Amino acid sequence: MRHRGNFSVGEREFRARLTQIVSQKVFIKAGIVKMVRRCGKVNCRCAQGEGHQSHYLSMREGTKRKMIYIPASMEKDVREWVKNYKGIQEAIDRISEYRLQQIRQG
Repeated sequence: MRHRGNFSVGEREFRARLTQIVSQKVFIKAGIVKMVRRCGKVNCRCAQGEGHQSHYLSMREGTKRKMIYIPASMEKDVREWVKNYKGIQEAIDRISEYRLQQIRQG
């Protein structure tokens, strides 16, 4: 294992960000999808064309896509969790770019 002082400044910053997110924040590997549906009641506004909007968590379990309903009361939290995961992905991608540069430079 290399001492962190041997990493470039940019790589150290992304490693620090990655460590902070993973150790201090909640995250989930998924996306959020807004769906419009109709309830089926004859007198409801959705029967005239304006559907009911709801949000779902879209994630993979093996090879299948799974949709999980997000209650309105949890939407803000779930959005933050998804955002945190995207931050993790970004940090890993940037760290990988630094490693690729090192390989290319020999």
